Amino acid sequence: MRLALAAVVVLTALVGPRLAGAFVPPLLGAPTASSMALIPATTANLGGSRTAGSESFHSPENPVALRAFHIDRTEVTVGAYSRCVAAGTCPPPNIVDCEVHAGTMYGIAGRESYPMSCVSYDEAERYCRFVNKRLPTGPEWEVALRGPQLFTFPWGNELPAPGRTNGCDHRCAIEASAATGSNYEPVWSDKDFDDGFAFSAPVGTFVGDMSPYGVLDLAANVAEWTDPKGEPSDLGGAIAYSLPAGVASQGMKQVRGGSWATNVYSTMTFAGRDTVDGAFRGAWVGFRCARDAAP
Repeated sequence: MRLALAAVVVLTALVGPRLAGAFVPPLLGAPTASSMALIPATTANLGGSRTAGSESFHSPENPVALRAFHIDRTEVTVGAYSRCVAAGTCPPPNIVDCEVHAGTMYGIAGRESYPMSCVSYDEAERYCRFVNKRLPTGPEWEVALRGPQLFTFPWGNELPAPGRTNGCDHRCAIEASAATGSNYEPVWSDKDFDDGFAFSAPVGTFVGDMSPYGVLDLAANVAEWTDPKGEPSDLGGAIAYSLPAGVASQGMKQVRGGSWATNVYSTMTFAGRDTVDGAFRGAWVGFRCARDAAP
């Protein structure tokens, strides 16, 4: 489980000055074919129970038959989302209503390669349509993480050593706790370990967090919105996050995987998921897109 965070304090000193007005990043070029991984057609029993060391992980069992699809190798970046904003298709993120909004990188010069966060489920969907893609379903996301051998973690079945992925470390515990007034604890047994990032890191920084299909940052960095289509009726995970006053519900959706705020190993696994209102915004929640493969 992640910590349910209530108080939010803006700490711009931690992340640098934000740009006034609309944020338009430098032109970085169109995405290439290699920016997506091809996941072959898969028939498998997803979910289930696994152990690693002294840890146990469980999610509802779910037999699936998936067609081949493509999925982004990395999470959608601030720079990519900002081009959608500049085109008038995507709205700027509502950072005021974003949980732990000191951790979002939108509007900060030089942070274009960081994952986009503080967007709702509908806004993530809107971006994916803008680039002629869609959100991955929960089963697709899980297969992209587990690979053909149905690993527990993207890299295999062993617990991660410190620095393998961007979970909560010493700097996260200090700065995120200061930003929220809540108590963050590092996920690593070495409580003094510091990977250099208090919040998210540029996508693909942690190359050890790579699945057999070459998909990065599925265990942590930011958790990700997924389309719950094809999941059991019990999506799994706790409904732990309330909406700010005046924010209308979008219905319950699913967030998969861990993030820079992760303080337990289970969220880094195939079982890592939360059931959250689609209108929720968090600096620890981002997304990536998918596309059907040609028949």
